[in-house]
Amino acid sequence: MSIEVHVESNGWNREVRIYAIDSSPRGLYSIFQDSNGFLTMQKFEEMQSINEVPCLLTMRGDIAKEILPALTEALSKKGFPTVNENTLRGKIEAMSAHLEDMRKLVFK
Repeated sequence: MSIEVHVESNGWNREVRIYAIDSSPRGLYSIFQDSNGFLTMQKFEEMQSINEVPCLLTMRGDIAKEILPALTEALSKKGFPTVNENTLRGKIEAMSAHLEDMRKLVFK
């Protein structure tokens, strides 16, 4: 699975639409919630208008500004780090290793 998330914002009614698109060798699939509340996938054509593709989530912009950062934080606390956290962790580890090497050189 290679999932990309796209966000569309409609300024006049402050609606935010979040699309989760899986691009696999079999084609493009939109991931969305079916009428029973389960996530499902539907194939679509690349040339289709984004408005014809089912979206994962729709909400008002002011709610999205509150919920999405809280969701990211909650997932991080449960062991689902963000890309930024992984990048920062790697940079900190590299810096720590560099500092340790410098200490060895200086205090030899």
